[in-house]
Amino acid sequence: MLYLMGMIDRFKELYPAVQVTVREGPSRKLAEELLDFRHDICIVGPLSNLNERLNVFRIPPKVEKLVFVASPEYRMEIELPITWKDLARYPLIIQPEGSVAYELIFNNFISRGLKPQIGAEVDNIEFAKTLAKQKKGIALMFQPNIREELANGTLTIIPVEDGEIWLGIDVLTNKEASSSPIIEAFFTIIKEHFHHVLSQG
Repeated sequence: MLYLMGMIDRFKELYPAVQVTVREGPSRKLAEELLDFRHDICIVGPLSNLNERLNVFRIPPKVEKLVFVASPEYRMEIELPITWKDLARYPLIIQPEGSVAYELIFNNFISRGLKPQIGAEVDNIEFAKTLAKQKKGIALMFQPNIREELANGTLTIIPVEDGEIWLGIDVLTNKEASSSPIIEAFFTIIKEHFHHVLSQG
């Protein structure tokens, strides 16, 4: 939503007569609803094994970094930075199954032959931050979502030295839905918004 709101505001400026309704949810669930014609367009994290009925416009990684955060008072028995092997020893607060973040975190552990400890699956950012502040575990967050907490010292980043997580974006449409000038106009705004990333290949 941090990226989407700027694009929606621009779209409303250019097309004030068009009604825009936004729905948040796990990426895979939104993609399934798109197949049922419940949305016109979906902006989600990059999903594996996408249905062939979907058109995909992919914005490459390096869009935004995911970081691990915890309360500054969270007790860790090892020095920072930590490794993924160290991270597997602590309960994680992550997005629910079906989200791209969930897939990313599991893939990173599995590729290293590790199994994560899931402390909580939370689809509400503020609740996830609250759990982290209460020292219930280490939370996976987008960096822009925790600027205030980092600034006031209620959360701190846990650096992981042997692998960062960067998120790209997939823009999905249903191949069976007829394209419209409005959808094309929104695609133009998306491309303008991410021009700096797309120009890097």
